[in-house]
Amino acid sequence: MTYDCCLSQQTCPIVIFKFFHVLRSVFLHIYSHLTMFACAVMYVHTVCVKLAVMIYIFIYIYIYIYINVCCAPLNAHTLRISLNDIKL
Repeated sequence: MTYDCCLSQQTCPIVIFKFFHVLRSVFLHIYSHLTMFACAVMYVHTVCVKLAVMIYIFIYIYIYIYINVCCAPLNAHTLRISLNDIKL
């Protein structure tokens, strides 16, 4: 049995990148409000900046790995073969 990570090889990166850009804009919008209200104190502000950078890097790495492992045709083919070998 084969497992397809993506809806289709052509549309997956486009859908993921659109989702990523929407998520990034929403996150930056929320973070700007946090900076104005909750991060008024300098120490809290540095914590918020570190948290924002960590979340942003995590999201970027996750999407990069998802596209390279599941959405690239060659890698997706290799992934399906390895899953079949494990099943056998």
